[in-house]
Amino acid sequence: MMKTNTLTFITAFAFAVLAGCSKKGDNGKGSDIGGSGEESSPKVTRYVPPKGALNSMRGPNSEVDFRSGIYYKKGAQAPYSGILYGLYENGKARYQLTVKNGKPDGVSVEWDETGQKRQESHYVEGVLNGPIRTWHKNGQKASEGGYKDGKPDGRFEGWHENGKKSGEGNFKDGESSDRKFWNKKGEPVDTYEESQK
Repeated sequence: MMKTNTLTFITAFAFAVLAGCSKKGDNGKGSDIGGSGEESSPKVTRYVPPKGALNSMRGPNSEVDFRSGIYYKKGAQAPYSGILYGLYENGKARYQLTVKNGKPDGVSVEWDETGQKRQESHYVEGVLNGPIRTWHKNGQKASEGGYKDGKPDGRFEGWHENGKKSGEGNFKDGESSDRKFWNKKGEPVDTYEESQK
């Protein structure tokens, strides 16, 4: 069974990461991921699970057991390696997650009930490692950044639903520096909370 609350937490964290980390230093360094709020995410109209993928949604149709933080094919003793997926009641994709030896390892994608992509992240041996991107319900890019060993690392940027930048900052080992925020009109503000007004 897929722990969707973990994916939901990651999505919420990506939206708030600019506001929630303590500020240390101002070295102005970090990897520039680039991109703009104008990029949108395509909708998935019909999801066909890849061959061999397992349904990991909780309930009677689940083909997966989740024991002690490890995914197993139901009835198997060895940890599962392959693709896990979950569907909404309307049959649209909810998530697709690549796992290796029972842990997330590779690309993870989450969609909303309309088929709109909401998040794409990368894992290595169960830990966030690599780019993470989120989108608003309207398909507009919401945030983009990177992780290293489970901590925000490099440049993070965020955008409002109208495409205007909401925030940016650089991270090293999970600590932020030189954060900047803008409100929905594009005017500079001092805090994340102000940027959401």
